[in-house]
Amino acid sequence: MKIAILAAGFGKRLEKYTKMVPKPLIKIHKRSLMERLISQLNMFNVRNEDIFIVTGYKANLIESKFPAVQT
Repeated sequence: MKIAILAAGFGKRLEKYTKMVPKPLIKIHKRSLMERLISQLNMFNVRNEDIFIVTGYKANLIESKFPAVQT
């Protein structure tokens, strides 16, 4: 199974949080939204190499944080 995660938006509604960090990397209780999502997918036996993140805004930050995942 291949999984595509859409993470290309600007996060306008969360602008005060997304000026420096893209929305998928906003931390809630010490873990980012993307970390939580990938962790949940791994619990269902989805391997990181089967996860594709479609990036846009501040893509380099997402790509550097999740090098094992296809972007």
